[in-house]
Amino acid sequence: MNQFGEDRQAHWDAVYEPGDVEHLGWYEDSPEQSIEMIKWTRAPRDALILDVGSGASTLIPNLLSLGYEEIVATDVSARALAEARGRMPAADSERVTWVVDDVLRPDSLARLARRVHVWHDRAMFHFLIDDRERDLYLDTLHRLVRPGGHVIIAAFSLDGVDRCSGLPVRRYSEVLIGDALGPEYRLVHSFGYKYRTPSGEQRPYVYTLFCRDAG
Repeated sequence: MNQFGEDRQAHWDAVYEPGDVEHLGWYEDSPEQSIEMIKWTRAPRDALILDVGSGASTLIPNLLSLGYEEIVATDVSARALAEARGRMPAADSERVTWVVDDVLRPDSLARLARRVHVWHDRAMFHFLIDDRERDLYLDTLHRLVRPGGHVIIAAFSLDGVDRCSGLPVRRYSEVLIGDALGPEYRLVHSFGYKYRTPSGEQRPYVYTLFCRDAG
C-alpha cells in the first residue's frame, strides 16, 4: 500500500483500536436504510455487492440473512475488517470476501473490473474533501461497476455536520452526488435520514441510489 493509503489506514486503525464499535459515531444496530436501497436495485441474490469502507458494519450479516451470495467487504483498515469478521459466526464470515485495500488506489479490487452489480458506500464518500481524492474514488467506481449496475452512496446532507471522527467532511445533496458521478448515472431513489448516534446526537444524511447506463 502506498504512503497515501498508509496514512489513511493508520487513522482508521486507530479509530477501531479500542474495539468498542457500538460507541462509534456511525454505528447502527440495523442498517435498514442501506437494506432498503439494496432491495430497490432488484439485484438477484447472486449479484456481486461491494461494500466500500465497510468497517465493522452490521450490513454484511444482514445481507447474508437475506440470501445474498456474493458479498465483498473492503476497507483500508485491516483492524476494522478483523473486528467485523470476529463478530460473525465463522461459517458466515467464510461466505464473505474480505479485502483490505485502498479504494483510491486499489490493488486487489482491480480484479472486480466491470463486475460489481451494487456499489454500496455509507459514510465514506463524504470524507473525501480533496478533489484529487474524490476523483480517484470515482475512477475506481467507474472501473468496477458494471453497465446497468447500481451505486448507493449515503453521505452527510447539506445541513449535516462538518466534521466526523476528527476529520472534516464534505456535505452533499442528491444533485451534488449525481453531478459527481456524471451523466452516465441516473438517479433512481433518494431520501433524507436523521441518524441518531450512540451518544444521542442527530446527524442528517442523504441516501442516494443511481443506476449506470446499460450501454
